[in-house]
Amino acid sequence: MSGLVTFLKPHRDKAFGSQPLRKAVDAFFEGEERGEAFLFSPTNHCEHFPIHTPEDFIEYYRMLLSLLFLRKFHKKKDEKLDNQIRSLIFRGRTEGFGKQFYLQQGYDVLATFLFENKKEALNFTQLEKGAILHNQVPHLLQCGELGLISLYFGLISSDDALLHKGLKCVEFSLSLCDHRGEFFQGLWQNEADYKMVSQGETFPFLFQVASQLVASSKLQGVSESSGERLYSDPFIRLFNHAFKEVTFPQLSQRLTLHDIDRSLGFLHYQCGETSLVCSAAGINTGLSSIHKKGIHIVSMGPHYAPLADSDYYGIFRLSNGSQEGFKDLTIESDDERGKFQGWTRVVSPQEEDQSKDWLFFNLESEKEKIDLTIRKSHHNALAPLFYVFFVSADKACVGDEVELFPGMLDRYQGSVDKVFFKKGKETLEIISHFESEMQVIPLAGKDHFWSADFLLVFSLKKKLYPYRWTVI
Repeated sequence: MSGLVTFLKPHRDKAFGSQPLRKAVDAFFEGEERGEAFLFSPTNHCEHFPIHTPEDFIEYYRMLLSLLFLRKFHKKKDEKLDNQIRSLIFRGRTEGFGKQFYLQQGYDVLATFLFENKKEALNFTQLEKGAILHNQVPHLLQCGELGLISLYFGLISSDDALLHKGLKCVEFSLSLCDHRGEFFQGLWQNEADYKMVSQGETFPFLFQVASQLVASSKLQGVSESSGERLYSDPFIRLFNHAFKEVTFPQLSQRLTLHDIDRSLGFLHYQCGETSLVCSAAGINTGLSSIHKKGIHIVSMGPHYAPLADSDYYGIFRLSNGSQEGFKDLTIESDDERGKFQGWTRVVSPQEEDQSKDWLFFNLESEKEKIDLTIRKSHHNALAPLFYVFFVSADKACVGDEVELFPGMLDRYQGSVDKVFFKKGKETLEIISHFESEMQVIPLAGKDHFWSADFLLVFSLKKKLYPYRWTVI
């Protein structure tokens, strides 16, 4: 995941875990004899860490599990420390987000094993092709980390069923990797909860572990793009150390890679230097993500005003987990052609439970050319609707004269014109086949808007009018 690595380097020190935890982990790997003395500070930090959202809960448990790994590796017990950790485990069990947030159970089973050396049952529901749902849409980090926990327990207890579940997580995760082995960041991820680092090392580590179990050309390609890994995330560093103490059998099982998953209204298409993923399922998330050469449309979809508020972005359609759940869609994929066509509901512009507005989409790929047509079902002058592209690139060019760069205060606002995005020697062009109004707004990247550098905006003023773009 060279793209992930490039982004993460300047941010990882402040992003991966608390500073007390980092010091404790560094002390362990540097072989300090009194490294366990550092455990009291991160334990106190964890004790006072606020939990308000599932993302907070994940961060809390990853810190707690890191402490438990360190306690296990140091092989020295302290009654005061153990009493604190016992209360932290209890807090995790009582302040979670319900039985359907399966990652909570996975973390708790791992915590119990590390603290008491007792293995409890690890049960979670997967869709046929490996996805794990939370609130009826895939939760990506949940899939990645439950995959790691399943493989770990499957290996240490020779549990074929858990190995199978873990490898299904791998299969699903690989369907979200492009032709260069880079992860699609935008699909199924709400912008308000998005953190670039949240999956920065989980998935490369998951693929590394899986590559020691099964032979797969896709896994090999992802590993080659990743290169030699030196993990920075304390939890992943320690989990990696734990896996090094495990014997890996070479399984005869092969991975099955899925380009179509009807239970999610999902398409993965790849040809040459172009890859895309699409899904009609999502809550406040985009319809598709496109990686072309080194330039990424990290997310694209409908957006109500105001454009600065991501709560007004995206689609709203849930998965019931059934392969028949999206039978109304046309989804096709082969070596040189892909098609994704149907309708999906748009997020509500008035904080209603459900929007009345639906969006028709027809995305067709022929080799490396992509055509997209959309139509909106309703028109409301009081709630103007736009179609937007969040793009990661070094520079945007509008027409023959306007050049924009990330972080600039200048923007383009005017009639629709040709738009080029550039990164090094690579270019991506978005051609519009209609007349309307357009904006190109530079963004700051980093942890916001899926790390996009530009927002390309088109005004949709006509009901059922076919707005069409070509991406080349």
